[in-house]
Amino acid sequence: GSEYIFFASQFNEVAIEAEFFSSCNFRDSNEHEWIEVEDQNSSGGVHLLAYPDIKAHFKDGVLGPSLSYDIFLPTNDTYFAWISVRPNSYGNDTIGMSWNNNGSTDEIMIMQTYAWNSNGQWEWEPQSTRIPLNLTLNESGISTLTIWMREDGIEFDRIIITNDEDFDPYKEEGW
Repeated sequence: GSEYIFFASQFNEVAIEAEFFSSCNFRDSNEHEWIEVEDQNSSGGVHLLAYPDIKAHFKDGVLGPSLSYDIFLPTNDTYFAWISVRPNSYGNDTIGMSWNNNGSTDEIMIMQTYAWNSNGQWEWEPQSTRIPLNLTLNESGISTLTIWMREDGIEFDRIIITNDEDFDPYKEEGW
């Protein structure tokens, strides 16, 4: 990983490219990993792929490889996370996200995506509910957002962190 610490803004949205994760953990998988893929349709020309695509599902207590993003959140507030993904079939359309703040970890939020219905376009999740993963802070500091490989083959491009509960990347220009 990059060991980066990303800084969220209390006034603007912050985009984090998937490939600049702070750390990686292979968890219970000996054969799966996240690999970089060059693609002109990806933000920054690169995204990550859960590889290999052998239709594996990590569930029932088995954790797939994860990517962690350490983020400094400057104010006592609620922050929201959106994730850009591109699955290509029903067998690889799920990814997990969780927050860790001051040693407490939220339950993993499993996001069933439907982007494979949109002819391979990048989609912001959660697309169907438009209710992103959120974390309410009692004090500012570094929190960790973790992306979990739940189904291999899913592609992951970037994350948006904001404290604007009305932010919707589908309605905003430039996302």
